[in-house]
Amino acid sequence: KPNISNQKSTLLSETLNKIPSNETNGYLITDLEKVSDNSFSMKVVTENTDYIKKLNIFIFSDDYKFDHQIRALGKDFILRITSDNEIIDNTEIDVLFSSPLLTEEKILNLKSNPLKVNYLNMILLAFIGGFILNFMPCVLPILSLKIYNFIKIRDQSLNRVIKLSGYTILGITVSFLILSIVTIMIRNLGNEIGWGIQFQNQNFLMIFALILLIFSLNLLGLFNFFLPEKIYKFINFSSKNENLNAFFSGTLATLFATPCSAPFLGTSVGYALTQSSATIIIIFLSLSIGFSVPYIIILIAPKLVKFLPKPGVWMVYLKLTMALLLMLSSLWFFSLTTVKNIYLILFGLIIIITAIYLSTELNLLKKKIIISFIFILSLLTFFYDKDKENKLVWINYNKQEIESMIENSDIVFVDITADWCITCQVNKIRTLNSKEMKNIFEKEKIKLVRGDWTNRNSEILEFISSYKKFGIPFNIIYGPSNKRGIILPELLSKDNIKKSIKLVR
Repeated sequence: KPNISNQKSTLLSETLNKIPSNETNGYLITDLEKVSDNSFSMKVVTENTDYIKKLNIFIFSDDYKFDHQIRALGKDFILRITSDNEIIDNTEIDVLFSSPLLTEEKILNLKSNPLKVNYLNMILLAFIGGFILNFMPCVLPILSLKIYNFIKIRDQSLNRVIKLSGYTILGITVSFLILSIVTIMIRNLGNEIGWGIQFQNQNFLMIFALILLIFSLNLLGLFNFFLPEKIYKFINFSSKNENLNAFFSGTLATLFATPCSAPFLGTSVGYALTQSSATIIIIFLSLSIGFSVPYIIILIAPKLVKFLPKPGVWMVYLKLTMALLLMLSSLWFFSLTTVKNIYLILFGLIIIITAIYLSTELNLLKKKIIISFIFILSLLTFFYDKDKENKLVWINYNKQEIESMIENSDIVFVDITADWCITCQVNKIRTLNSKEMKNIFEKEKIKLVRGDWTNRNSEILEFISSYKKFGIPFNIIYGPSNKRGIILPELLSKDNIKKSIKLVR
């Protein structure tokens, strides 16, 4: 037995205390709880109050970089860990607690220690996601039209503004409620469920496109000229049926929102679709409340409408712009059916030019300028050569091929998209099809995989649902240093993609 001096014994004891131990319970982790896609918290119970003095915490992971925050609770504390990217299940995280008295290592396996999702947080995320939906390109025209109608009637009666806001909110709420009930029925029958899957149905697309066409024709004023007076009075937004119109405008806004996926929306809907029927209804109703916020504000404080610009000539152009946007949306949805694009372009061009020509709100010079501009723009679409685009080479989605590329340590970028997904098209125009991203993808030798969810595809739904996602766009990037993948936000940005490439490289 070696002779150890008291001084050396003390040094040895201190050294041994600094060696991490995973067998003691000096730091006991409880209440592991998911806060968001990229962060979670835990309560750390300590045996000794001295264990939290001069405490250092180190977090290790093969796939993520973490920051942490501590909130003291007497001799215990709450530890919150946050990553820059979404944390996927089956991730192992090493947490090292080091104080002068004890150093202890805890290994958290997010599969064996499933994250407890905060129910109230999901409701809040649904509310925020619903609110953001108002400003997505698919919904903004409808919101603009409602504001347009409020401006028209605000000087006549604020009570009418309040009433119409209420009916619009009712239309939104009832629509989301019906959507949640239909979702529950589809799930209970054992069928696939996902956000926006109704757009995979050709009959639904045709009906929806027709509804948008009727709205745009009404805004263009064609019903004034070509319909009998009795039918026009029934369809037109008159005071007699304005409450019903407000209700159905809320319904239309909800339908328009379903091909869009806003930030936070995917998380809340994905959570709801894996829970009970009651949770689905609550989450969808939270979405409806968030989506109704602009109208709720007007309902509570209708005088705010008076701060909007006064009625004038600008409203004529706003009405025309909104009509054109709805017309383009209608033609776009028609294009997703079996109708040929060339006929749609010609039909839309004839309708728009006819409406502007017959308009009594524009003088002859303005009519000529607008018609000429639209005609030239349409000609450009005929002569535009798509082959001149900086097109990327995409591999069609195949799960086995993706797994093979990941095992081969390739950097793989997966884009799940659909023709009816408006946010997907925005991502392509703003980010993916840009020359800068093309150069980066080619320089980094990134394998590009695209899954088309325009029509029903159970393999793609199974793939995105494995990441607790049930809507698109869905983008994930894999690489040698992160083979589990990093999920990207619904709205892509060049900086976010570049940052993710560095993390997986």
